[in-house]
Amino acid sequence: MIKSLIDEIAYDKITLTQALTRAKVLAFKIENITFQEWLKKELEGYETDVNLPTYRRINCVPVATVGDRIGRTQTIPVNFKDWKEAEQLLSNTNISMGIPALEENYLLLKSENCTMDLPKEIVQDMREPFQRVNPGLRLITVGQELNKLQLKNIIELTKQKLIDTLLQLNKEFPDLDDDFKTDRTKSDKIQNIVTNNIYGSNNPVNVAAGHNVDQKDFTFNSSINYSELEKLGVQKQEIEELKTIVDDHKNDKSGLKSKVLKWFGTVAASIASKGLSDQIPAVMEHIHHLIN
Repeated sequence: MIKSLIDEIAYDKITLTQALTRAKVLAFKIENITFQEWLKKELEGYETDVNLPTYRRINCVPVATVGDRIGRTQTIPVNFKDWKEAEQLLSNTNISMGIPALEENYLLLKSENCTMDLPKEIVQDMREPFQRVNPGLRLITVGQELNKLQLKNIIELTKQKLIDTLLQLNKEFPDLDDDFKTDRTKSDKIQNIVTNNIYGSNNPVNVAAGHNVDQKDFTFNSSINYSELEKLGVQKQEIEELKTIVDDHKNDKSGLKSKVLKWFGTVAASIASKGLSDQIPAVMEHIHHLIN
């Protein structure tokens, strides 16, 4: 079972949704609650943000649809200079939906960027502070713009965590496809494999309860072809910003990932505005190792 499942996932013979569903059988066979709970949440979605894994927390660009005095509308970046809490809130979003919905939404997206609109009640509260900073403009909607590749990245990271877990389980327990019986020693080894591959090796908290932890120690690879980024439409100032981010976060994987994703969201929007949306995937390829 496990060997055929690994093969089907690695060679894209099945969807990630199908892979996670089939892995549930294995999780119950090895009697590991941590693995069972992770699979359940990835399939059904996360009910609260408290236990949301870090790879599902992404940076985005706050945008607003506004109207002027003569009825013209346009979409612009949100500016809340005197309301920092709103700016910080809108610059990050949590993707809590299950993998089935995430895969379906990714396939349905026709453009490189998508916007998630905020509820009307929240927009209503933002109108007065927005118009203080932007006189003459009427706030219609507020949303969070993210790039399609950010959703794909969540799917891919989940897939890799599943594959790595299955590969190590298969290596350590080659009899998993046979009449496998657990004992205390096997259970401890299984727990370590699941914990390390899904939540990271530095894990002082209660993973079984669903908590996640950031890894602070990691092998840093800063090799980026900055000249190629410029050819793809990234401005020199944006490249300098990326260099600064990389230099400042050499020993902080979580901080590096967060800053790079925020940088990418802004750059993707900038490239798209110049009619170069086709270049965005190539830009992501150049920085991919910084966010994984």
